[in-house]
Amino acid sequence: MNFQGKNILVVGASSGMGKEIVYHLHSLGAQVVMVARSENLLKDIATELSERIYYYSYDMNDINNIKNIFLFCRENGIQLDGLVYTVGMCDMVPIRSMSYERAMESMKVNCLAFLELGKFFSSKRYSNDNSSIVAISSYESILCDKGQSLYAGSKSSLEAFVRVMSKEFVSRKIRANAILPAIVDTPMLHRNQESGNYAYDEISTIQALGVIDPKQIAYLTAFLLSDQALYITGESICVSAGWIGEK
Repeated sequence: MNFQGKNILVVGASSGMGKEIVYHLHSLGAQVVMVARSENLLKDIATELSERIYYYSYDMNDINNIKNIFLFCRENGIQLDGLVYTVGMCDMVPIRSMSYERAMESMKVNCLAFLELGKFFSSKRYSNDNSSIVAISSYESILCDKGQSLYAGSKSSLEAFVRVMSKEFVSRKIRANAILPAIVDTPMLHRNQESGNYAYDEISTIQALGVIDPKQIAYLTAFLLSDQALYITGESICVSAGWIGEK
């Protein structure tokens, strides 16, 4: 794969899968625009990569001003060829303990912000024809485990948005796909472990191939963004790691 001359916007770029995707796309020759809340983390990555890298600090809770991300790209002469959305928040809360406010925050961050990004990305002002969108969803959207109503519901909505985008944006040959990983070695997993969930030895009993290396998600993301996937659109691709299920 060769991404020379390609401009890719990666949202949620400062850690976890997003960070691995940034590094991998950059290694393939892409110019990457990173977006995340932490300006310091973004600046550290930009300093390390030094060239073909831009960053814009933004919190996806603020849906009303997402257009500013695309205005930033235009101000820097960047016409986009790809959008990757990796942002997500996971609250393990039983339905009876769920608050409306927390539910709305999950929906905003996990899917509604992505919908707003897609709206602007679809404009010829900001993207090229034959571009590609990749959203990182979760295998949990299929499993729908106890305590995961907010996460599973919002990620299922994310995948629905991807399928609709694949139909509405096809006139410009913009493709849209979702990746559904099972348990990945990310800061989100580590936070869950601090709460007493998903210890590594426990994961090996429910996910036969073990914890997923985030680099593997970066490889699949790059494939879906590339010309090697020109006829793949509207798909939700599972990376189950041999999911067995909780016993």
